[in-house]
Amino acid sequence: MINQNALIAQRNSELLRELDARDRRPTGVMIQVSAKCNLGCRMCGYVGKTPNTGFIDTALFTHILAQLRQFGVDSIWLETAWGEPMLHPGIFELLELARGFKVVLSTNITPLNQPRIERLAEFGLHYLQLSFCGFDQESYEGTYVGGKFEQVVRNLKLVHNLFRERAPATTLLISGVALADDPRFIEKTKAFVGSLGFREEEMEFKLAHNFGGQFQVATVDADTGIHTFKDIRGQKPDLCSVLMNNPGILVDGRVTACGCLDNAGAMIIGDIRTQTLRDIMHGAPYETLLQRFMGGDLRGMPLCEKCDIPYGSTRIVKY
Repeated sequence: MINQNALIAQRNSELLRELDARDRRPTGVMIQVSAKCNLGCRMCGYVGKTPNTGFIDTALFTHILAQLRQFGVDSIWLETAWGEPMLHPGIFELLELARGFKVVLSTNITPLNQPRIERLAEFGLHYLQLSFCGFDQESYEGTYVGGKFEQVVRNLKLVHNLFRERAPATTLLISGVALADDPRFIEKTKAFVGSLGFREEEMEFKLAHNFGGQFQVATVDADTGIHTFKDIRGQKPDLCSVLMNNPGILVDGRVTACGCLDNAGAMIIGDIRTQTLRDIMHGAPYETLLQRFMGGDLRGMPLCEKCDIPYGSTRIVKY
């Protein structure tokens, strides 16, 4: 019989060797340009758990980009899980500064309008990720609390038409989160999004992960006490793909090991204002986190202890 834990330990050792072989260079860095969000999405661990205020300074953003270039990082993510990027009053100036990077911009769609969508189409974005799930007002607004269904749908149509015409190289992705394992709900959502002109390969719908233990709707695993839609019975955590690949930089320049969930700065490993990114990725705080994962004991680790992402060799359950 194959020992699952032994396989995970072997895979983790291989992953760590790969990380060291590339000088611990991230595959992509999340930059929090906005620490403010205008929605209260039910699956998100942001609003109500952070100050929900503040924007990155242009000078700091410029410094970060210089650090990334120096370390050979060519991909940046501006993500809604850390605040809505399109709320930054100088977002187009930041995008201009980021030319030459593969920019993944995520938005909850609500701050858009036709002039702003036209501007976005000028920047050669690598990905434009649009957070949306549902097929009518009730199904959408019940999850994306504060969003207005008709306004968002109008913006989705504009994005589809304008980017098809003016920015065909940009990959569009409708990224939606379901709060329950309901295939019929997903079928209806896909049909609706398809009616707006989006192709199936431009849709990604998934079950909510537990946002570092903060989203607690899913079933509780008896062994770990973790809320999750995954089957993680008897498993030890993998070396987390987020920890290994995607640090995040907060609006004040602090660097977190978790560029996916740590919008409150619970896993700080350095400060980009006073350290190089390479030094941070080779520093003692980051090394300590790696070794905790290698040992398979996450007890007492902020976010990681109750997070379901490292289990099951996949971040999320997709439809």
